[in-house]
Formats: sequence, structure tokens, C-alpha cells
Amino acid sequence: MLRRPFFLATVFAALLSTAAGLAAGAPRPVPAYALQAASVYRAEVGLALFAALHLVGVCLRLAWHGQTFTRIGSTLEVPEVGKDFEHQLVALAAHCEEHDRRLRHLEGRRGDHPFSR
Repeated sequence: MLRRPFFLATVFAALLSTAAGLAAGAPRPVPAYALQAASVYRAEVGLALFAALHLVGVCLRLAWHGQTFTRIGSTLEVPEVGKDFEHQLVALAAHCEEHDRRLRHLEGRRGDHPFSR
């Protein structure tokens, strides 16, 4: 069994993106965002491919562990699944009881409205 499959996938993505960057042919004329240099264009292609593959790998790793992104910023926040589950369950039950009470109250007043006759 592989002990660190995410590390191996990251190394594979880095090698694949390096090869794709080197094999990428720069269009003529080289775009201005590549500083008019074919080598810069190839490096940008490789970095973009690595970023995309790495993001897919991170998403797959989180899914493998039953987690998901909650916010992307300088750090990733990963929710704790099942945190305060009992508290949320009690709050939901109280909300349902309040809803039922209000519904029974409205049904009791149904005949009181002047236009209901």
C-alpha cells in the first residue's frame, strides 16, 4: 500500500506539467503577457497546467477523506463533519415544534377571517 499517494500525484503532476510546458509551441507573435519570450510562454503553460492538476488533486484528496472546501483564501478551512450534531438536532426539533404550534394556531383562526365566509 502506498503511504503517501498525494505526494506521488503531486510529483507526477509537476513532471507532466513540465513536459507539457516544454513541448508547448509558442504562437507567433508571442503574446505580450508572456513578455514577448517563448520560454516565458512555455513556463506559463506549465505552471497553469500544474495549478489545475494540483487543484484537482487537492479536491480528490479531500473527497477521499470525506471533507470539502468551505472557503479558499490564504488557508483552507475544512469543516469538521458532525461537529455539534446533537445541538443542531435539538435546535431543529425546537424549530419544528414552533412551526407546528404556529400552524395549529393559524388553522384554529381560519374561521375568524371576514372573507372566509
